[in-house]
Amino acid sequence: PHNPVNQSKAVRFVADALSSVFYDRTPIADWDDNDYAYIYILAAALDSGKLDLETLQWHGTSSVTSKAQRFVARAVTARMTVEREQLSSVEDEDAEAEMANDHALLLNALHLFLEDNPLREYL
Repeated sequence: PHNPVNQSKAVRFVADALSSVFYDRTPIADWDDNDYAYIYILAAALDSGKLDLETLQWHGTSSVTSKAQRFVARAVTARMTVEREQLSSVEDEDAEAEMANDHALLLNALHLFLEDNPLREYL
C-alpha cells in the first residue's frame, strides 16, 4: 500500500512496516514468496480498514495467538532489526531517536512490549 487511507498513526506504521517487508524482501528465515505475499495481503487489508489492528494484537494470557499475529510480529521485528543494522554505521542521534520512537510505536501498537506476550520471542 503506497497511499494509506487509514488515518490511525499506529495502523499506518504497522501497514508501512509490513509493506516494506514485502517490497524489500526483508530477510526472514524460512520465508518464501507465499509468506511475503501473505504479509502484503495483511498490510493492504490493514491499510484499507478491512482488517482491524486489534486483530493483530495479543490480548492477554487467556488468548491464543493467530497465524496473522505471528506473521506480523515476525515481519515487524525483522524489519526493525534491518533498520537498526542500517543505522548502526551512521552516527546520527536524531535519526536514532526517530527510529527508537518509531519502533516503540510499533511495539506498542502490537502489544509486543508486554512481558507475557508470547510473540516477544521474535524480538
